[in-house]
Amino acid sequence: MARRKLGDQLKAFVREKAAEINEVAAAKIVNELKNEGPYWTGSFEQSWEVKSGKTDIPAIYDSLPKTPRPQPREISPANVPRENRRNPRGYTIGNASKHRAIAFDAPGTDRNAAGNTLNYVPKGWFNRFVEGGPMVLVLGAAVDEVARKSK
Repeated sequence: MARRKLGDQLKAFVREKAAEINEVAAAKIVNELKNEGPYWTGSFEQSWEVKSGKTDIPAIYDSLPKTPRPQPREISPANVPRENRRNPRGYTIGNASKHRAIAFDAPGTDRNAAGNTLNYVPKGWFNRFVEGGPMVLVLGAAVDEVARKSK
């Protein structure tokens, strides 16, 4: 009987920590994507969404009217819904801007008429973030953060 209770407590503890790691990781990933991604008017940056569970994030937001120059970066904090502590389902992270396909593979060398490099990011920035390692580092940082709080 005591063994069963200990096992149940351990399962509950692991689920709790998994939910915490999911929340911290989702916030860190979105913040990094906002910092790494292209920024002109801020509409792409503001269109990152985090939803509970495995779901679609449809492209519903139009771009803001383009300005002659890039606007100063003002990164908004990630809005992450609280994870269910008893049954963590994880999150879906996506961008809901209608121009997301272009922004995910934003050109890296475009220049304006004056020859200045526009406020773009290197071509393929999104794939490099997801597949090239930065996301793994962010996930590791989330695990470390939750582990440090648990001591």
